[in-house]
Amino acid sequence: MSVTFDLEYGNVLPAFPVPKGFCGVYPTGWGCAKAEGESTLDGTGLLYILSGSGQLQAGGVCSDYRANQVIVLGGSRVLLPREATRYLYLLLHGADSLLRDLQQLPPEQDGIGLTMARMYQNAQKGLPEDVYTASSECYALLMELHRLQDRQGSVYSELVRSAIKIIQEEYAYLAGVDELAQRLEVSKSHLVRRFSAETGKGPGRYLQEVRLESARQLLISCDYDVELIAGMTGYSCANYFCKVFRRETGMSPGTYRARYRRKHPDASQTHRLQELEDMMAL
Repeated sequence: MSVTFDLEYGNVLPAFPVPKGFCGVYPTGWGCAKAEGESTLDGTGLLYILSGSGQLQAGGVCSDYRANQVIVLGGSRVLLPREATRYLYLLLHGADSLLRDLQQLPPEQDGIGLTMARMYQNAQKGLPEDVYTASSECYALLMELHRLQDRQGSVYSELVRSAIKIIQEEYAYLAGVDELAQRLEVSKSHLVRRFSAETGKGPGRYLQEVRLESARQLLISCDYDVELIAGMTGYSCANYFCKVFRRETGMSPGTYRARYRRKHPDASQTHRLQELEDMMAL
């Protein structure tokens, strides 16, 4: 079920003043828009897909999206619609640390969409009138998202939770969906059907996304050559890895590294790199 609010397209900036030194989370903009072709979204905050489907490109890596999905915005994101996509967005100041941990949200969240729609409609009326009320509303929304993420284990069935756990922990060694189904003692067709119904994507696609995200982190965080990175992330050879990486991101691993490499990786990147190196050492 999609959010049925009759929303006007547009964007709204807050009218309330922000006191000097105010350190809370607060909104810097609300909006409702429609994308029929490639669209770039800049800023930090939340995106809610009202209708439509397609792919979201972030840092050269693509992931699928569909209606009723909540997506965390940070930096530049590119919407690549397969069909006309209507969406809401909420831009936030001071929410980086709270947003950073929201990476595994359940796929369908009507309640969040309704809350964001209400906030957008209120903003069109000049509400809230002060930053303190606005901050309280934004913080409550973020806390609800964290609660939903913490409850994700109860959203998915035991079979799908087990599949996700194996993929996330053993993607570097997992041969594919056939082996995953054998490990879980179910048929491949049953696993694919259940996984797709609950997550919105097949286990093979999810495995590919996990591998590519790890490869992306390695490319921008260290000097390992492409062949080593291919092996560390579960690809049979460097040529196949390069083919998949180019197909998914539109550029070669070398080009991606040159474009996005950071001289000083942040703490989360350093921690992730250590996890990958520890995994290969086992």
